[in-house]
Amino acid sequence: MRVRHALAVLTAFAVAAGALTLTSSAQDQSEKVEGIFNRIEDARGTNLWESVRELEDLGRSALDDIRKGQAKADPYVRIAVGKVLYANDFRDESFDILNKVMTGKNQTARRTAAELTASLVAVDKKLKPADKRKAADAIRKLIDEQEDDLA
Repeated sequence: MRVRHALAVLTAFAVAAGALTLTSSAQDQSEKVEGIFNRIEDARGTNLWESVRELEDLGRSALDDIRKGQAKADPYVRIAVGKVLYANDFRDESFDILNKVMTGKNQTARRTAAELTASLVAVDKKLKPADKRKAADAIRKLIDEQEDDLA
């Protein structure tokens, strides 16, 4: 009887330890994402692509935490989120985020978002030509509405 009780206690402990490890891993990942977002905000666009690579290296399991960045006010965090989502085949969501940056107040971020969107569409072999034209037309429309000639 004592052996069964001891086994039950050990099993319960192992299950609890596994759950703690999973929770700790998820928390660690959330902290990594938030740390990268903070660096992007502090850098104001400098080394943006290095930070994007770090976010992409976290993998698909980090996408929920990465998505939270679209609620941040910083346009460069939003650009990073848009790029990562696009790389993970969430094109529509990515375009929505990048379009918001392209219509925002930060001229440099607007240009960066427009250039990124154009380059993503241009090299995307999965997009049909009609979809590429649609995206290009949307970018042109946004540019026509902007006062920034460089965009």
